Amino acid sequence: MEQNIEYRNIRSNSESSLLAAASDHLAIYSDHGELVASSASHSDYFWGVDWSPSGDKIVTGSANGEIILWNDNAEKIAVFNY
Repeated sequence: MEQNIEYRNIRSNSESSLLAAASDHLAIYSDHGELVASSASHSDYFWGVDWSPSGDKIVTGSANGEIILWNDNAEKIAVFNY
């Protein structure tokens, strides 16, 4: 497991088999604590993270106005600015 990372938000998927953790990047962990996937660093901290009801997508929000939709491999699908 990664060390010395401050996660601001943590959410489990609907099956509680995966955990999404957000800081300056998105990390996805198994229910056994193993890192499954991780995104590249983001230019701003993520202040919100949640799973889609189907459990195959993740959404993050940051103070710079970006909302990012991710797949469950921590790959960006879409970026929206508000």
